[in-house]
This record gives sequence, structure tokens and C-alpha cells, in this order.
Amino acid sequence: MENSVPPVAGPSSKNFFVQIEDFLNQYLVTKAPFQLPEGFKNFLVSATPWIILIILVLSLPALFFALGLGTILLPFAVFVGFSNSLQVLIAAAAFILGIIALPGLFKHTKQGWNFLFYSELVTCLGYLIALRLVTLIIFGLITFYLIFQIRSFYR
Repeated sequence: MENSVPPVAGPSSKNFFVQIEDFLNQYLVTKAPFQLPEGFKNFLVSATPWIILIILVLSLPALFFALGLGTILLPFAVFVGFSNSLQVLIAAAAFILGIIALPGLFKHTKQGWNFLFYSELVTCLGYLIALRLVTLIIFGLITFYLIFQIRSFYR
């Protein structure tokens, strides 16, 4: 008897990130009670890569310090808490995704926007793990609203 693998195509097999993106697009763009003015969207599209670059440069010393301190304290993670080490790794992942997003954001490509989206998802995951729920809700809503409002400018 031959084992057959069922096909994985279809709506239920959509990529998890695509499902999140579609959901957020529906509520932050399609059903949003307020759309940003077109001129402001144009400004955001041109300013976003520069804002991300400034944030990355300003966060670099803190990230290096956290990674260095995290490496020193790793043997004592039982005493310090695994959560802090995990938060440093999440911050590093979001930082790296931000760096990867930059060239695409300057060129207005969908891939650049996708990496910005992934970076913000990882950042929100960090807030969730740290139980910063108010920050997660406020930061998540504002950031995702803004990046989804300009999503259509990236091809």
C-alpha cells in the first residue's frame, strides 16, 4: 500500500505571516475608520527608511552593551533569569531584520516592507514575553497602523 501525501495547496495552507498580514491589512486599512492623507503617506514612505536608520544607529550601543553583558552573565542565567537573555536575542533579531529591510525601504520594494513588518512582529513578541502589555498594545497599534497605511506604496 502506497502512502500518499495530501496536497497542501488551498486557503487553509496560507503562510502564517501572510495570514497575519491579511488580517492586519483588513482592520488597519480596509476597515480603518481613518485613512491617512495621501500627502502624509508620501512623506512617511520617503522618511521611513531614514527613521529606521536613525533608530538602528541609536540602538547600536545599547545592543552591543546588552549582548556583551548578556554573554558575561550567561553562566548565571539561572540567577539573573532566562527572560532577560531571551529579550536581548529578540532585540538582536529585530535589529537584524531592520538592517535587512533598509535597502528595500529605500527602493520601495515589497520585500523591504516585509522585513520591516517582520521586525515589528518580533519587537511585539519581545513586549509580549516581557509582559509589557500596555506597550505592546499602544506600540503595536500605532506602528502597524502606520506601516499598513503605506504598504500599497511598496511593490
